[in-house]
Amino acid sequence: MNSFTGVESITPLPTTIGTVTVTVLGEVYDWENPPTLTVLMGDPIDIVTTISGDASPVYKYTVRDQNMLYEIQPPLIDGNKDKGNGPDITYTCLSELLHTVSISLQDDTATDNGASFPGVQLWAVDAKTWAELQAKK
Repeated sequence: MNSFTGVESITPLPTTIGTVTVTVLGEVYDWENPPTLTVLMGDPIDIVTTISGDASPVYKYTVRDQNMLYEIQPPLIDGNKDKGNGPDITYTCLSELLHTVSISLQDDTATDNGASFPGVQLWAVDAKTWAELQAKK
């Protein structure tokens, strides 16, 4: 069967990302007024990002200070071990001080694409140092 109709471009229906919710270790994290959470170096931290909309965004997790030592699982699809692939990741601080984990959501069909860039602030301490601080009470 032959068709003599012209080529038509199909535009995808618009979607929305909606409200972004981030949970850290099972608790809702206020990423718009981010508290700094104290965590132990070497402890895996579960970070989960969910949306209320119908979009299918690509989730990328990055660390703002590239001098920090850390591990993100699962890594970004391109194999970059310094970036995580969501929506669920496990982040492990391997160095002390402030780790700010940025979350990027991107879906080109979403009307609110790129409107929000949550971040999670983790203050990593050495377990030995924490035990010493507790002993001084």
